[in-house]
Amino acid sequence: MNVVKPASRWLVAAVAAALIPAGAQDSSPAGLEYQIKATFLLTIAKFVDWPPDKLDPSSPILVGIYGKDPFGITLDQTLRGKSVAGRPLTVQRLRGLDQAGPCHILFISAAERKRLGQILNTLGDGSVLTVGEMANFAEQGGMVNFVTKDNSVSLEINPSAAERANIKISSKLLRLARVVEGPDQARGK
Repeated sequence: MNVVKPASRWLVAAVAAALIPAGAQDSSPAGLEYQIKATFLLTIAKFVDWPPDKLDPSSPILVGIYGKDPFGITLDQTLRGKSVAGRPLTVQRLRGLDQAGPCHILFISAAERKRLGQILNTLGDGSVLTVGEMANFAEQGGMVNFVTKDNSVSLEINPSAAERANIKISSKLLRLARVVEGPDQARGK
């Protein structure tokens, strides 16, 4: 399965490497993987539009992590000092799902795999961009899934799930991803 065209994959990797802060560089395979995923989160934020009532002009874009945090300090270092459309990005580790409402982006840890349906139902149409890294995440209603294969990270995107939450994902980002359908779309509903 070739998710991202070879030329696009090279471009994404080059951009990711350029954006990773020097202090955050961990040369271990797992460290590099999460540096790339953190950079992807920054990039994704640049290609997503939330409804106006979700983005207070004076508030930051909040990236929440729910479940076991695989990033450690890498995500904080990658987003520190960065902004999207004039809004700084901040990271918050959530202790409970009830804290997810203010988030713009919610990374759902693979440790929450068994509760994914419940988590997505609880979030509903709250205009929270859900991001995961587990098999069938996008097919189950998550919006963006990181897929790691052969030492590369690619994206799967479920644009219908984003649309239901009033989130618009740029066609530029969709071109870099494998577009997937959730269960409702696959059944033709």
